[in-house]
Amino acid sequence: MQDALLRNGHFAQQLTADPGALPLSFRYGGQLLHGIPASWRPQRRLETIDSCRQRVTLSGGDPASGLRLCFELTIYRDHPVCEWVLWLENAGSDDTAPISELMGADLTLPMAAGGAPWRLWSGVAESHDDKNYSFSTTALAQGDDLHFANRGGRPSDGAFPYFRLLGDDGGYALAIGWPGQWQCHYDIGADGVQWRAGQGELACVLRPGERIRTPRLTVMSFAAADDPVNCWRAWYRAHILPRAADGQPLQPRLCGYARRSADIEHCSETCDTQLAFIREARAKGFHFHSWWIDAGWYPCTLPPEKRTASPWMADKPTHWVYTGDWRPDPARFPQGLKPIADELASENAELLLWFEPERIFAGLGTDGMPDDWWIKLPGNVNSLLNLGNNDCRQALTDKINRQIRDNGIRVYRQDFNFDPLPYWRQADAAQGPQRQGICENLYIQGYLAYWDALLAANPGLWIDSCSSGGRRNDLETMRRAVPLHYSDYGYELYVDKQRYHHVLYQWLMYFKDAQKFCLQDKDRAVDDFAATASMAPMTLLPLCFPEGFATDSMLAIAERWSQLRPFFVDGDYYLLSEELFGDDRWLARQFHDSARQAGAVILLRNEHASDASFQLRLRGLDPDRDYVLSDFRDGRQHSASGRRLSKDGLAFALPPRGATVLHYHAL
Repeated sequence: MQDALLRNGHFAQQLTADPGALPLSFRYGGQLLHGIPASWRPQRRLETIDSCRQRVTLSGGDPASGLRLCFELTIYRDHPVCEWVLWLENAGSDDTAPISELMGADLTLPMAAGGAPWRLWSGVAESHDDKNYSFSTTALAQGDDLHFANRGGRPSDGAFPYFRLLGDDGGYALAIGWPGQWQCHYDIGADGVQWRAGQGELACVLRPGERIRTPRLTVMSFAAADDPVNCWRAWYRAHILPRAADGQPLQPRLCGYARRSADIEHCSETCDTQLAFIREARAKGFHFHSWWIDAGWYPCTLPPEKRTASPWMADKPTHWVYTGDWRPDPARFPQGLKPIADELASENAELLLWFEPERIFAGLGTDGMPDDWWIKLPGNVNSLLNLGNNDCRQALTDKINRQIRDNGIRVYRQDFNFDPLPYWRQADAAQGPQRQGICENLYIQGYLAYWDALLAANPGLWIDSCSSGGRRNDLETMRRAVPLHYSDYGYELYVDKQRYHHVLYQWLMYFKDAQKFCLQDKDRAVDDFAATASMAPMTLLPLCFPEGFATDSMLAIAERWSQLRPFFVDGDYYLLSEELFGDDRWLARQFHDSARQAGAVILLRNEHASDASFQLRLRGLDPDRDYVLSDFRDGRQHSASGRRLSKDGLAFALPPRGATVLHYHAL
């Protein structure tokens, strides 16, 4: 990685060498700027953030209008990564001139010419169809112009704000940190690739005191000899993955979940029923790290006067979608959720609780709320809480902090089940001309500040980011959260899920999958294939689908997961099978801890894979050491040198739709 660190240092130095030619662009009053004009008297400040990070800040201001520009570049010393964000602030007493075409990234990424064509890896995250977590690698030719954008204002809806640019001499991993509507463009030239990225639409004046920002743009450099996937994972683990109460990167967790099968989420659950489930699970031998309570713990029965908006509401007077009142339902949880949290804490387990504070259903919980605290859309029963309003955000922060503290919540799960972009644009239009994109920009700042405030006020708290599945998983969000529920689609699509997990392990590392459909219908024995395909850093065991516990089967799944647990986060990730996913193929993925020279492998033979065996060749091993490899399926052990396991490999046979977990360690 030394070559990549040197390359990154040179790259970062070039970014700020000339204040008038920074890696950004915007139009101000009709003039296109690429940095800080000399007449704005640019200033440079260098500071050490910690032993691994350095920040370079360039700032300046327009003496005529009072517009201030502040460019912040963070350089990592332990990984070949740099990232930046641009702030624009009106420090004057009048509106600024119009600001438009604001690109937080506008630069050429140098690439070596003359070899194989450059290639661009791009993907789709949540799309709720067969494109879910799909990806492609596109060969690039001079003159090509590629465009990408998400939809609806949620950053990983129909797109994925992570890219990888590949060439013969290495390349770049790129990320757009913007939990809103983004755009990016790749224009292929002779000496490199021009990368432009920014907020989807912004054309506005700034009123006195207003401050806007660009997405945070992240660039990781890698050399030809580097593994770009595990370079990214190493940096992500060290600097992005949230920390638990012990200050260490979040470790894999076994999570319990229970409700009566006829219930709509947790809408009919009570303190007594949840305590009974927890105690029964403990008595049967389950030891969970987390306990998941999803939507419906709050008052979610519509008052009669609210049920006339649609026939659907009249038929369902109680439903989890009726959000707005964020307190435990006093009828079902008279002492709140603290008795549940205390019961869990006695076994060193944590309570995970679902919220969706940004969506207000039919005006619930808005009594006495100022009109500018929520954004309404004609014809829509949902309203958007306006986190761009500082007073509104502070009131929400105080309310949710109180619920976290009073109810013993250690994992805050935030969902977001509708598209915000139409609401932001409605709010822009209400402010008159030349305000396009301002509501979104202020909202994004408020959203991030809200989460920062929750984390600061509740040491040891960690956040799960959900948005109708995985629609809000940009890097600014991931600095503060993990994407446990990565999709609302494909729960039983175990072949497709192999592709989903491959993308997630490369980029976001930590997620949850549920063993919801992993028992056979007749005898409720473990479906080995489904259970193994659903193993993830957090594995959730639903203990009541249908009523009752399939104790032996669920305990067997937990034991299999325990073989993988030490390696999901701390290990490197390798796909040992081809990067093609289908019912006629094998799947082999390896998690390898180089420090311990140990790891685990998930091996699946899909139903129509014609080869009866798979030649398993492991990665990352010391060729001069001997290893023992254990097969969880039949208990057999295999001994071989690292050289043989890496070069020749071992053949493993499985029946169609067969699965196993392999564990290995050096002697």
